[in-house]
Amino acid sequence: LGAIGLELREAATYGENAADDGAHVGYPWSDVNERIALGRAEELLTTGARLVITASPWSLHNLSAVCGSVPVLDISEVLALASGLCSGRGVIG
Repeated sequence: LGAIGLELREAATYGENAADDGAHVGYPWSDVNERIALGRAEELLTTGARLVITASPWSLHNLSAVCGSVPVLDISEVLALASGLCSGRGVIG
């Protein structure tokens, strides 16, 4: 990430020890799922991050719903933006 001008800020829990960010889409108790996602979002945002990057489609869905004004992107979107292959949510070409 440093090579594309981003500073990596890891949460207190990350990788295989990462805190849960909610259930897969379709979980029947959306209020519970939202509370779980809010807890993870709070942990991520306390790092001072201005952007949340994930490699999980479930995390992208759950965190996008609760991170407010902080963008949540999939790592592939970040790499495409950095390489000039896309602009925002559309492919250049």
